Amino acid sequence: MQCPTCGSIEGRWRGPCGRCGGRASIRAFSRLAFAEDPTSPPLLRSDRPAELASPQSRIIAAAIDVTLAGIALLWTGAIGTDLAFDHQTSAAHQLVRTLTWLAVLVAPMLMEAADGQTFGKRIVGIRVVSRETGGPISLGLAAHRGGARALFWFITFLAIGDPLLQPLHDRSAGTVVINADAYGWVPPPDSAIRAH
Repeated sequence: MQCPTCGSIEGRWRGPCGRCGGRASIRAFSRLAFAEDPTSPPLLRSDRPAELASPQSRIIAAAIDVTLAGIALLWTGAIGTDLAFDHQTSAAHQLVRTLTWLAVLVAPMLMEAADGQTFGKRIVGIRVVSRETGGPISLGLAAHRGGARALFWFITFLAIGDPLLQPLHDRSAGTVVINADAYGWVPPPDSAIRAH
């Protein structure tokens, strides 16, 4: 197998690589996935700009948003049971359920298009900006980002190896998540970050 640390073909699933001694890990595979040359991926993670939101802050913001969405869905009876409605599904219950699901799915996109922050991002102090301008994103871009996140959520961990910590939904939408106080900062090219 190709070693995810040094790129040689002497790598092994179990045990250290015959060339560099590195072991297969998620972090090593994510570095290999975003390497400019897969035959020689960077051995050490480069220093990332301080303006970028940390993975921990992104995870906390996502947890807050998911918790708030879950509370809204439970409180309105969109998931689980609601004692305000009988066991038979009434038209009013269906309407409330539909409107709640619509709000939970659309609200994050509207909030990110308005100022780059969902409730979780606002609490944590991070925001989504355009990769090219460092400014706000459009509603279409926010919808694209949300759809891509729904499709690729299970491989978000690959962002660990990306120079700008961009998961696939950020890469495809052309967005980056930064600290809120760095608003207006335009990220340098990936190659400039890798060069440090």
